[in-house]
Amino acid sequence: MNMKRLLLVLCLILNVSCVRREAMRLPAIYDREWDDSDITIPKSEMADLIDESHLYKIRWLGLTVAEAELENLGVEDYKGKECYHVAIRVRTHKVLSLIFKVRDEFHSYIDRDTLKPLAYIVKRREGGYNSESEMIFDYENNKVIYSSLTDGSKKEIKIEPDYNDFISCFYRFRVSDFDKDSYIFKAVQRAKIWQVDIEIIKRGFLEMRGYGTPKVILVKITASSGEEKAKGSAWIWFSGDEKKVPLLGQFNVDIPIVGTVRIVLKS
Repeated sequence: MNMKRLLLVLCLILNVSCVRREAMRLPAIYDREWDDSDITIPKSEMADLIDESHLYKIRWLGLTVAEAELENLGVEDYKGKECYHVAIRVRTHKVLSLIFKVRDEFHSYIDRDTLKPLAYIVKRREGGYNSESEMIFDYENNKVIYSSLTDGSKKEIKIEPDYNDFISCFYRFRVSDFDKDSYIFKAVQRAKIWQVDIEIIKRGFLEMRGYGTPKVILVKITASSGEEKAKGSAWIWFSGDEKKVPLLGQFNVDIPIVGTVRIVLKS
């Protein structure tokens, strides 16, 4: 989703386009209500995450501006190979949809045996803007074929065998051994290669409204492509059980007006 465009529209709707943006800062509950502990984190398998379905509120300046759904649709056949089909869907929230309707979808087809992505499909419906693209991972020839299904353009880029899309990267982290404090992944997005650095910041117990005090892992995520860095950093709280459920996230976005965006699992 083009969050910058969406939030600018929201500013106009609320007549707050001249207000001071929410400053970027460390996560609001980085220390508060946290009990540090050297918790044991059980090993997860991709099969443990089949059929998961989580709905999130995307909040900005205290308002819910959109919703996101994460769904693991289980094992499917993709061009003769068994794979996990994972989908993320984003939509503007209620009244805002009447002004600026967003219906975005991101689909990753992840090889069942290797957890390498086979294909990554993006469908964007944002206001009057529509687009659809597809990335096919060709490991025999060490390349990704990026195709715009909107204008028919194509581009090929060379890759190494361990490259991911952002969704498969997310799942490979969740099924890692968690025996290190940091992990590095390579991800391809819009025919550009990104390095994704994930650092485990804290482990312990966190008091959360509606969830009690579960075991939680807090990680910081940054991404860069050559000298270009992503516009901000992200923190995500995962449950410390075998499901590794993303419970909430904070994104510090280095974009005028936006500042901090939070994503919260709906209880």
